[in-house]
This record gives sequence, C-alpha cells and structure tokens, in this order.
Amino acid sequence: MVVGFALIAETLIKMNDESGGQAAIGMGMGMGLMQWRLLRNYVASSSKFFWSTVIGFSLAFILRDIVASLINSTMVDSKITVEITIPFAVLFGAFLSGWLQYRFVFKGIMDKAGFWILYSVIGWLLATLITMSTTFINIKFGEHFLKVLVVFFALSCLSLGGPILGLITGQFIVPRIKSIRET
Repeated sequence: MVVGFALIAETLIKMNDESGGQAAIGMGMGMGLMQWRLLRNYVASSSKFFWSTVIGFSLAFILRDIVASLINSTMVDSKITVEITIPFAVLFGAFLSGWLQYRFVFKGIMDKAGFWILYSVIGWLLATLITMSTTFINIKFGEHFLKVLVVFFALSCLSLGGPILGLITGQFIVPRIKSIRET
C-alpha cells in the first residue's frame, strides 16, 4: 500500500524529467529487505525496519522532486539537476529512515540505539557519493584504452556503494544483535 501510494504520488507530482522517487523506493526496499533478513531472527518488530526504510526514502525523494520542480518552474535560468539533489535527498532519506528505525525498532531494545541514525546517514551518504562519482567523469574519449579504464572505474564505483553501506551499518547492527542474542 505504501509503495503504491508513493508511486501514485510520484506520478502525480512529477513535473521534471529527472525524478528520483522510483529509484528511492527501490533503494529503500532493497536495503530494507537485506537488513530485515539480518534482523528478523533477533528483533520482533523487524518488519517495521523494512517499512521505515521504504517510507523514509520515498518521502525524501518525493520531497526532492517537489522542490526541484518548484525551483525549475519559478527560476528561468535555473536547472536543478540530479547530480546536485540526489546527495541531499539521500542524506534526508537516511536521516528520516534511520530515525524511524530507531524510534520503532531499536529504541528500548539496544544500548546506544540513537547512534544508529548517525551510522545510517554516514553509510548511505558515502555509498551514494562513491556511486555517483561516475557522473562527474567528463573525459573526451580518444583512445580505446582510456574508454576501458573509465568503464572499469565506473563499474567499480557502482559496485562499491552497497558493500560500503553494508560495512558501515553492519558495524552498528551486528554487535548489538549479538548482545540481544546473548540476553
């Protein structure tokens, strides 16, 4: 239902061609699903963790689309691009989903649960910046070898985002899961 609402809202408010709402829903669902799989055996409210991720990122990217559309429609010489807005949307989405996860899942069952928000924000932001670094490659291709290097670099950056996010957020979750299991 939430995903359906987000897709309908995204379609209704989409005024620019560089929308990120669908990608955000996919990001939130993908990472939320993987983290839920880790938590489901240890935390009773692990499904809330999944939905917190989906809702947090969906709202952040829908807000990004609204703001970018308003700015682009009111300022004649302005064009808000994806490269500019995605890191801010991810930052807000990570904060919002991290807070929701803290509030509805971790608070009261883990020590130092508030730090989850910080780990989540840092992990998501680093993963996004590493993944997006490929958008800043603007090289004139003259030699075939250079093309191969750029493609290899781009694929490496795209492949590193998820593991970086998992490594950083795992540094928080795994020790606390072990302490829950021991009690």
